[in-house]
Amino acid sequence: MIKRILVLMAAMLFAFAAKPALSVSDAEYAALLKKVQDLQAQVNAMQQPENMKSNSGYVKSKKENLMILTTGGGIKINSSNGNKFQIGGRLMFDLDSYDKGLNSTNGSSAEENEWRRSRIYISGQSGKHWSYKWVQNVDHESIDSEGEADNDKIHEAYIKLDLKPFWVQAGKFNLPTLLEERTSAKWIETIERSVVEEVLYANGLVSKASFGGIALGFADKNIFGGIPVSGTIGIYDTEKEKKKNLGDDSTEEDSYLTGMRLSAMPSLGGKNHFMHFGITKTSQDFEFNSFTTEQHLGIHTVASRTFTSVAEAGDVDTTGLEFAYQNGPFTFVAEDIDVDVDGADQSQDLDFDGYYLGATYFLTGESRKWEWKGAKFDKPSGIKNEWGAWQLVGRFEEYEINNKALTDQIELNRTVLGVNWFPTKNVRVSLNRVHLDVDGSPGGTETVLYQNQDSANGWSFRLQYAM
Repeated sequence: MIKRILVLMAAMLFAFAAKPALSVSDAEYAALLKKVQDLQAQVNAMQQPENMKSNSGYVKSKKENLMILTTGGGIKINSSNGNKFQIGGRLMFDLDSYDKGLNSTNGSSAEENEWRRSRIYISGQSGKHWSYKWVQNVDHESIDSEGEADNDKIHEAYIKLDLKPFWVQAGKFNLPTLLEERTSAKWIETIERSVVEEVLYANGLVSKASFGGIALGFADKNIFGGIPVSGTIGIYDTEKEKKKNLGDDSTEEDSYLTGMRLSAMPSLGGKNHFMHFGITKTSQDFEFNSFTTEQHLGIHTVASRTFTSVAEAGDVDTTGLEFAYQNGPFTFVAEDIDVDVDGADQSQDLDFDGYYLGATYFLTGESRKWEWKGAKFDKPSGIKNEWGAWQLVGRFEEYEINNKALTDQIELNRTVLGVNWFPTKNVRVSLNRVHLDVDGSPGGTETVLYQNQDSANGWSFRLQYAM
């Protein structure tokens, strides 16, 4: 109604202003024209869609209106008909320092640095239901299925059909595994993920399938009385081919991983006051490929260390439990994972059990953003302090390895204390202090790190820009 009145007023003023009478002075004529222009500007603003009204570039065409955002250095383009397009990326530069217990080459301390991740991505949406994403490593050393360096490897690529509350997705994307793994490396509390997940990663049991897969999922807030719940089930091609000829089964076949994840997020009375419960399950036939405990011991530039392995693994099953609690600036997270590995014979069976406990606190009052549909943490929300957001971090991790071929179990734990500084929502500076202990004497030989040490210390520093 207001829009119609303004249009009518503008038309009337224009009628008077178009052919001014001889009695109208130049000043009065100019004032009339100014009123017409002001009214036309208000009409144009009202015609702009509500989701376009922001401090952004605005382009109007015959078919659609476009909003262009460059916040943080990326590019986002939203249209009035529901189409979206985005370009972004991330850079992570790490500096590590550690003592001889983590130095594989000599008995002294060492310092290393690396570009930990350098990626660009494009993503988009067509209408209400279809979307896609493509993430590419740039000049970043990845490892292909043959164990060789593979630069500029596709990190993620998928197409998604969203039919709320259900969705289906196909391509290369995250497996339905633990909370920490589902949370982007940009926004986990520590610089590196836990030593527990390092072992899973080495065997392709977390992160993204080496080739791809298809998954079905749902996310809804109304099924259980307003409690947000979500779930995923999928099958993934891991490119593990049969390593042993067994009569009629001698043909090479790809090994597929099946997995599921269920989660619920009961609210405790506020947007940033909630709990999260989750369970994950995966199963895969390793087709007589090896299962390894290879890891970088929580510092990526440290040479990988393998304590034991199963040379010819059959069925590998994992079960994970997740818990998170958040109240404003405080967050507590706990996860437990159990891995059962069947060897070619029972003497090679292996059990891997691990967990971690972690807590964070924002000194400046912010909170970790929670994405309930994906059941994962995201970037800090509410950064208003001119000096950015400051977050304290503490974590304890531990795992045990029981191999029937060994006469004793192997235990390793890692303690991490750290601080994160977020000057803006795109920049992160992190510092972690790391301490490791290892124990066990399988086969009568003491388990050690490097240089016959059973404990070690290190520092990790990261500078990150993400958009």
